[in-house]
Amino acid sequence: DAPDWYARIHATRDLEQRRAAIAAAARAEALLAEEAAFRARVRAPADADVSQRRAVTAAASAAGALRRKGRDARALWAPELVKWAKADPRRARRLEADLSALADDARRSSLSLRPMRRADRKKAHAVCEAWGFGTRSYDRSPQRHVRVLKLPGAEPPRRP
Repeated sequence: DAPDWYARIHATRDLEQRRAAIAAAARAEALLAEEAAFRARVRAPADADVSQRRAVTAAASAAGALRRKGRDARALWAPELVKWAKADPRRARRLEADLSALADDARRSSLSLRPMRRADRKKAHAVCEAWGFGTRSYDRSPQRHVRVLKLPGAEPPRRP
């Protein structure tokens, strides 16, 4: 009975992997089709004047830069952090601003973030780690907060 159980587990995993591969291929095809449709939409007519061509080129360049920025963010950050930043952009921007100020100030060695929920603290720890800071959580709920530390002897924190 045990070998049947293992066989079913492997068969289920194989099926899930095939489904994931099919879904990834479909997403890739959809992205290619979307990009081709975008390029077709933004092409300037041959008889357009120079200012119209520049406007179309600038729009295409801005859209491409936005896509590249999204791709870079997905490559650098974990998917749950990207999802969190999209869901709560104000908190993500505030955290980035606080970390930037701490990185730029040579006299400061630490920073206490505002008290936050457990899930948000977990994300704050991950973002601080990407910046090269050390972190610790202090106090008890509801006042539990993250303390961001410049590590002694470590290289200066970097902006990801």
